[in-house]
Amino acid sequence: MDLNGKNIVITGASSGIGEATLRELLTYDVNIIAANRNVANAPVSDSKVKWFQCDISDPSQIDKLFEFAIEQFGHIDIFIANAGFAYYEVMQQEDWGRLEAIVKTNFVSPVYSAVKMARLNQGREYTFVFTASAMAHLPIPGYSTYAATKAAIDKFAYAYRIENNDQGHLLVVYPIATRTDFFNRAGNNTPVPWPSQPADVVGKAIVNGIEKNRKKVYPSKLFILMLFVNRFLPFSLDIYAQVEAFKLRRWLRKQTQSHQV
Repeated sequence: MDLNGKNIVITGASSGIGEATLRELLTYDVNIIAANRNVANAPVSDSKVKWFQCDISDPSQIDKLFEFAIEQFGHIDIFIANAGFAYYEVMQQEDWGRLEAIVKTNFVSPVYSAVKMARLNQGREYTFVFTASAMAHLPIPGYSTYAATKAAIDKFAYAYRIENNDQGHLLVVYPIATRTDFFNRAGNNTPVPWPSQPADVVGKAIVNGIEKNRKKVYPSKLFILMLFVNRFLPFSLDIYAQVEAFKLRRWLRKQTQSHQV
């Protein structure tokens, strides 16, 4: 898809992968609605961007986001569902509300938005982008609920792409750990999984994937190699998971010690 002249909505745009993608999009002749839960300190000020405050876990606010974009542009060509969050933890207490919050944000909201995009764009070309995660393929100890939501996105997109034979291009992105504040927000001083990469690499990969109408984008070549090796040495990723489990146990000990001081 030629990006020039396109109307774009991107969620989770104020930091990390969202901000990097937004900055990359601004190198084209585009119109953008950048949505975020809090836009008071929007990192990008540009005539091409209109900021919209939106809690994407609330369907009424998503509807308002679509209404605002259509009011501004007439139609939406590209929707990038990037917003999401993680917990870094060992689940020891059942908590329905905590589970519901991450599932609504990471899975229900982007699926709702994808179906809405398809309905609003019947008969015309459009692109919908899911920001999934490498954890959709390789769950990491400490991120069980986050990995589950991203695996759900992966499976939904696969089946939905086949079911929905329209003019839409559906792109799923699988970034590895990105060196942003994302992991600190998941838990206090959480270890960043290995391997990791800067957000601008992911932003460029997303934009390139949109331009080339790709179905999947893996921004890390090293992760592609890890998946390839695992096909022949199925235990290799289990060893990797054990290393990350060691990091989790060490982090839990530090948390316990800090609470005892």
